[in-house]
Amino acid sequence: MIKMLEGKDLHKYFKMGTTTVKALRGVDITLESGDFTFIVGPSGSGKTTLLDLLGALSRPTKGRVLYKGKELNKFNDYQLSMFRRKKVGFVFQSYNLNRSLTALENVLVPIQPQGVTQKDVKRAKKLLKEVGLGKRTNHKPTQLSGGEIQRVTVARAIVNQPDIVLADEPTGELDTKTGENLMKYMRKLNEKKGLSFLIVTHDTEYIEEGDRLIEMKDGKLHKKT
Repeated sequence: MIKMLEGKDLHKYFKMGTTTVKALRGVDITLESGDFTFIVGPSGSGKTTLLDLLGALSRPTKGRVLYKGKELNKFNDYQLSMFRRKKVGFVFQSYNLNRSLTALENVLVPIQPQGVTQKDVKRAKKLLKEVGLGKRTNHKPTQLSGGEIQRVTVARAIVNQPDIVLADEPTGELDTKTGENLMKYMRKLNEKKGLSFLIVTHDTEYIEEGDRLIEMKDGKLHKKT
Protein backbone atom coordinates (compact mmCIF):
# COMPACT_ATOMS: atom_id res chain seq x y z
CA MET A 1 0.00 0.00 0.00
CA ILE A 2 1.14 3.57 -0.76
CA LYS A 3 1.16 6.05 2.12
CA MET A 4 -1.20 8.70 0.78
CA LEU A 5 -1.45 11.21 3.63
CA GLU A 6 0.42 11.35 6.90
CA GLY A 7 0.03 13.58 9.89
CA LYS A 8 2.99 13.62 12.26
CA ASP A 9 2.67 15.06 15.78
CA LEU A 10 -0.06 17.46 14.70
CA HIS A 11 -0.98 20.28 17.06
CA LYS A 12 -3.46 23.07 16.33
CA TYR A 13 -4.10 25.95 18.72
CA PHE A 14 -6.66 28.74 18.39
CA LYS A 15 -6.78 32.04 20.26
CA MET A 16 -10.18 32.97 21.71
CA GLY A 17 -9.67 36.26 23.50
CA THR A 18 -7.08 35.61 26.15
CA THR A 19 -7.67 31.85 26.05
CA THR A 20 -5.72 29.37 23.93
CA VAL A 21 -7.84 26.45 22.72
CA LYS A 22 -5.81 23.33 21.94
CA ALA A 23 -7.91 21.64 19.25
CA LEU A 24 -5.28 19.00 18.41
CA ARG A 25 -2.67 17.74 20.86
CA GLY A 26 -0.15 15.57 19.07
CA VAL A 27 -1.97 13.48 16.46
CA ASP A 28 -0.20 10.85 14.36
CA ILE A 29 -2.20 9.37 11.50
CA THR A 30 -1.41 7.53 8.27
CA LEU A 31 -3.86 7.09 5.39
CA GLU A 32 -2.92 4.59 2.71
CA SER A 33 -4.21 4.24 -0.84
CA GLY A 34 -7.52 2.39 -0.86
CA ASP A 35 -8.31 3.16 2.78
CA PHE A 36 -11.93 3.49 3.92
CA THR A 37 -11.54 5.04 7.34
CA PHE A 38 -13.99 6.47 9.84
CA ILE A 39 -13.23 8.96 12.61
CA VAL A 40 -15.72 9.13 15.47
CA GLY A 41 -15.78 11.10 18.68
CA PRO A 42 -17.75 13.73 20.60
CA SER A 43 -18.28 17.26 19.28
CA GLY A 44 -15.24 19.42 19.93
CA SER A 45 -12.81 16.49 19.93
CA GLY A 46 -10.85 17.87 16.94
CA LYS A 47 -12.21 15.77 14.08
CA THR A 48 -12.98 18.61 11.68
CA THR A 49 -9.74 20.40 12.58
CA LEU A 50 -7.83 17.25 11.66
CA LEU A 51 -9.56 17.09 8.25
CA ASP A 52 -8.69 20.75 7.63
CA LEU A 53 -5.01 20.10 8.31
CA LEU A 54 -4.86 16.95 6.18
CA GLY A 55 -6.56 18.76 3.31
CA ALA A 56 -4.23 21.79 3.60
CA LEU A 57 -7.13 24.12 4.39
CA SER A 58 -5.11 25.32 7.38
CA ARG A 59 -1.60 24.81 8.69
CA PRO A 60 -0.68 23.05 11.93
CA THR A 61 0.64 25.04 14.86
CA LYS A 62 3.18 22.27 15.22
CA GLY A 63 3.84 19.07 13.31
CA ARG A 64 3.85 18.01 9.66
CA VAL A 65 1.44 16.82 6.98
CA LEU A 66 2.91 14.76 4.14
CA TYR A 67 1.37 13.77 0.81
CA LYS A 68 3.14 10.75 -0.68
CA GLY A 69 6.18 11.62 1.40
CA LYS A 70 6.27 15.31 0.46
CA GLU A 71 5.81 17.83 3.25
CA LEU A 72 2.91 20.18 2.54
CA ASN A 73 4.42 22.88 4.74
CA LYS A 74 7.14 23.27 2.10
CA PHE A 75 4.65 23.76 -0.74
CA ASN A 76 4.18 27.29 -2.06
CA ASP A 77 0.68 28.76 -2.46
CA TYR A 78 0.34 27.54 -6.05
CA GLN A 79 1.43 24.00 -5.15
CA LEU A 80 -1.03 23.92 -2.24
CA SER A 81 -3.80 25.14 -4.53
CA MET A 82 -3.04 22.36 -7.02
CA PHE A 83 -2.94 19.80 -4.22
CA ARG A 84 -6.37 20.86 -2.95
CA ARG A 85 -7.84 21.05 -6.45
CA LYS A 86 -6.52 17.81 -7.94
CA LYS A 87 -5.50 15.43 -5.16
CA VAL A 88 -8.16 15.91 -2.49
CA GLY A 89 -11.94 16.04 -2.65
CA PHE A 90 -13.83 17.77 0.17
CA VAL A 91 -17.32 17.09 1.48
CA PHE A 92 -17.99 19.96 3.89
CA GLN A 93 -20.49 19.76 6.71
CA SER A 94 -21.59 23.31 5.77
CA TYR A 95 -21.89 22.33 2.07
CA ASN A 96 -20.19 25.48 0.65
CA LEU A 97 -22.27 25.49 -2.54
CA ASN A 98 -22.73 28.65 -4.60
CA ARG A 99 -26.41 29.54 -4.27
CA SER A 100 -26.50 31.30 -7.66
CA LEU A 101 -25.27 28.22 -9.57
CA THR A 102 -27.15 25.09 -10.61
CA ALA A 103 -26.28 21.67 -9.24
CA LEU A 104 -24.32 20.90 -12.42
CA GLU A 105 -22.46 24.21 -12.30
CA ASN A 106 -21.58 23.66 -8.64
CA VAL A 107 -20.13 20.23 -9.42
CA LEU A 108 -17.98 21.80 -12.13
CA VAL A 109 -16.56 24.55 -9.87
CA PRO A 110 -13.28 22.67 -9.08
CA ILE A 111 -12.61 22.31 -12.82
CA GLN A 112 -13.28 25.92 -13.83
CA PRO A 113 -9.72 27.25 -13.23
CA GLN A 114 -8.36 24.85 -15.86
CA GLY A 115 -11.24 25.30 -18.28
CA VAL A 116 -14.40 23.15 -18.50
CA THR A 117 -14.67 20.83 -21.51
CA GLN A 118 -17.66 18.91 -22.84
CA LYS A 119 -16.02 15.78 -21.45
CA ASP A 120 -16.04 17.40 -17.99
CA VAL A 121 -19.72 18.31 -18.34
CA LYS A 122 -20.55 14.75 -19.37
CA ARG A 123 -18.66 13.34 -16.36
CA ALA A 124 -20.37 15.77 -13.97
CA LYS A 125 -23.81 14.82 -15.29
CA LYS A 126 -22.92 11.14 -14.91
CA LEU A 127 -21.87 11.70 -11.28
CA LEU A 128 -25.10 13.55 -10.48
CA LYS A 129 -27.08 10.70 -12.01
CA GLU A 130 -25.11 8.17 -9.93
CA VAL A 131 -26.03 10.00 -6.70
CA GLY A 132 -29.69 10.12 -7.72
CA LEU A 133 -29.85 13.69 -9.01
CA GLY A 134 -29.96 13.09 -12.76
CA LYS A 135 -33.20 15.05 -13.04
CA ARG A 136 -32.05 17.90 -10.77
CA THR A 137 -28.97 19.09 -12.65
CA ASN A 138 -30.46 22.51 -13.45
CA HIS A 139 -31.83 23.17 -9.96
CA LYS A 140 -30.14 25.70 -7.70
CA PRO A 141 -29.39 24.96 -4.00
CA THR A 142 -32.49 26.92 -2.90
CA GLN A 143 -34.56 24.44 -4.93
CA LEU A 144 -32.95 21.37 -3.39
CA SER A 145 -33.47 19.60 -0.08
CA GLY A 146 -30.65 19.31 2.46
CA GLY A 147 -30.07 15.72 1.40
CA GLU A 148 -29.93 16.65 -2.28
CA ILE A 149 -27.47 19.45 -1.55
CA GLN A 150 -25.22 17.02 0.32
CA ARG A 151 -25.23 14.66 -2.65
CA VAL A 152 -24.21 17.55 -4.92
CA THR A 153 -21.21 18.15 -2.64
CA VAL A 154 -20.19 14.50 -2.95
CA ALA A 155 -20.33 14.69 -6.75
CA ARG A 156 -18.31 17.91 -6.63
CA ALA A 157 -15.71 16.26 -4.38
CA ILE A 158 -14.95 13.50 -6.88
CA VAL A 159 -15.36 15.29 -10.23
CA ASN A 160 -11.61 15.96 -10.46
CA GLN A 161 -10.87 12.27 -9.78
CA PRO A 162 -8.82 12.91 -6.61
CA ASP A 163 -6.70 10.42 -4.68
CA ILE A 164 -8.62 10.86 -1.44
CA VAL A 165 -11.91 12.29 -0.21
CA LEU A 166 -12.14 13.99 3.18
CA ALA A 167 -15.79 13.91 4.23
CA ASP A 168 -17.20 15.75 7.24
CA GLU A 169 -20.54 14.19 8.28
CA PRO A 170 -21.58 13.25 4.70
CA THR A 171 -24.79 11.55 5.90
CA GLY A 172 -25.64 14.09 8.59
CA GLU A 173 -28.57 15.66 6.69
CA LEU A 174 -29.81 12.52 4.97
CA ASP A 175 -32.67 10.20 5.81
CA THR A 176 -31.70 6.62 6.56
CA LYS A 177 -32.38 5.21 3.08
CA THR A 178 -30.58 8.03 1.25
CA GLY A 179 -27.69 7.81 3.69
CA GLU A 180 -27.36 4.08 3.06
CA ASN A 181 -27.38 4.62 -0.70
CA LEU A 182 -24.76 7.35 -0.50
CA MET A 183 -22.50 5.23 1.68
CA LYS A 184 -22.89 2.30 -0.73
CA TYR A 185 -21.90 4.61 -3.57
CA MET A 186 -18.77 5.77 -1.74
CA ARG A 187 -17.85 2.17 -0.92
CA LYS A 188 -18.28 1.30 -4.61
CA LEU A 189 -15.87 4.10 -5.55
CA ASN A 190 -13.44 2.76 -2.98
CA GLU A 191 -13.68 -0.86 -4.11
CA LYS A 192 -13.91 -0.37 -7.89
CA LYS A 193 -11.66 2.67 -8.38
CA GLY A 194 -9.44 2.55 -5.31
CA LEU A 195 -10.53 6.01 -4.15
CA SER A 196 -9.55 6.55 -0.52
CA PHE A 197 -12.00 7.99 2.02
CA LEU A 198 -11.57 9.54 5.46
CA ILE A 199 -15.02 10.08 6.92
CA VAL A 200 -15.93 11.96 10.08
CA THR A 201 -19.31 10.73 11.31
CA HIS A 202 -21.72 10.42 14.19
CA ASP A 203 -23.76 7.87 12.20
CA THR A 204 -22.00 4.75 13.44
CA GLU A 205 -24.64 2.47 11.89
CA TYR A 206 -22.84 2.88 8.56
CA ILE A 207 -19.59 1.44 9.92
CA GLU A 208 -19.11 -2.18 8.88
CA GLU A 209 -16.99 -4.98 10.23
CA GLY A 210 -13.54 -4.69 8.75
CA ASP A 211 -13.67 -0.90 8.34
CA ARG A 212 -10.82 1.05 9.83
CA LEU A 213 -12.12 3.01 12.82
CA ILE A 214 -10.36 5.80 14.73
CA GLU A 215 -11.74 7.40 17.89
CA MET A 216 -10.88 10.97 18.88
CA LYS A 217 -11.23 12.63 22.24
CA ASP A 218 -9.84 15.92 23.55
CA GLY A 219 -7.70 16.51 20.48
CA LYS A 220 -6.01 13.11 20.53
CA LEU A 221 -6.47 9.79 18.79
CA HIS A 222 -7.48 6.98 21.06
CA LYS A 223 -8.69 3.57 20.06
CA LYS A 224 -7.77 2.45 16.54
CA THR A 225 -9.02 -0.66 14.72
